[in-house]
Amino acid sequence: MKPLLTIEASYLESLGIVDWGYTRELKAQSFKNFSHWIKDHHETLPYLGTQQSIYNRENIQHWFKEAQSALVFLFDYTPAKKESAEFPKVAGYALGFDGLDYHDVLSPKLHEIATHLGLENYKLSLDTQPILERDLALRAGLGWFGKNSMLIHPKHGSYFIIAGIILSRPLAIEDARIEIDHCGHCTACIEACPTQAIHSDTRTLIADKCISTWTIEDRREDTPAIPGYEASRGEIFGCDICQDVCPWNRKPLERVVGFLSERAQFWREWYHQPASTIYEAIQSLSGRALQRFMQGTPFMRPGKKTLLRVLNYWLKRDPTNGSHTPHN
Repeated sequence: MKPLLTIEASYLESLGIVDWGYTRELKAQSFKNFSHWIKDHHETLPYLGTQQSIYNRENIQHWFKEAQSALVFLFDYTPAKKESAEFPKVAGYALGFDGLDYHDVLSPKLHEIATHLGLENYKLSLDTQPILERDLALRAGLGWFGKNSMLIHPKHGSYFIIAGIILSRPLAIEDARIEIDHCGHCTACIEACPTQAIHSDTRTLIADKCISTWTIEDRREDTPAIPGYEASRGEIFGCDICQDVCPWNRKPLERVVGFLSERAQFWREWYHQPASTIYEAIQSLSGRALQRFMQGTPFMRPGKKTLLRVLNYWLKRDPTNGSHTPHN
């Protein structure tokens, strides 16, 4: 098998990878915190709360018996974030991978890496598997848990997607040292969150207060808006507020050149329209037609009812056109 250390940096860069790590530690260090957290949030995020799902997340071998080690990669979307930094309605990751669902983009890249390395018996880790992927990246030495619960890399901040390859054998690579906490006394993310969704003591999100949860994951048609949502910047799909104010994201944004593909630019402009225009467009489409229109993008996930519910909130505040002036 070709050793990973012989892979050219340019090859990893061509795949959009800004850093990678390795670990043979398969037990999640933060599992106890997760098991306590999910007890309070299983109703809000039910797909995380099944007994089997919780059990598997304690140790990767509970899910993949042959697991011996893991390679972890950070796929960057900082350039797209920089290009759309003045456009807070849509979370940066949604535009960061050619405007496509990152699962569909990154899975082939991970398989390509595995083939490049001559791996045969392996599994992928890309947030749809029962793995605490931020904890896995922590064990691979790729950063620390910020107060906003995000993994923060000392050079690349947090505008990236964590993905990995779980191997059935160890590699001749030393385990990385775990990065120390560099947040210090900074509370920028906690203070900036308009819905007070960050639990400062446990560095976890309060799911039912999180704007991303309400705009993407909560599929109930009549769920009232989260208190404080009115003080947001007009987010209608996801939320980057806690990342946008993080000091560790300033230098990565300064280093990169902003870029959006033609497809991602289309979605940026489409969501840049007044809420009334977007609402009318979505309402006019049947469920199947909307799926075809948003096929292959992250915007399929909330579904028609959730998208209309979020847009309707801003329309009620401004019936003329639904536009919203960001709160400073």
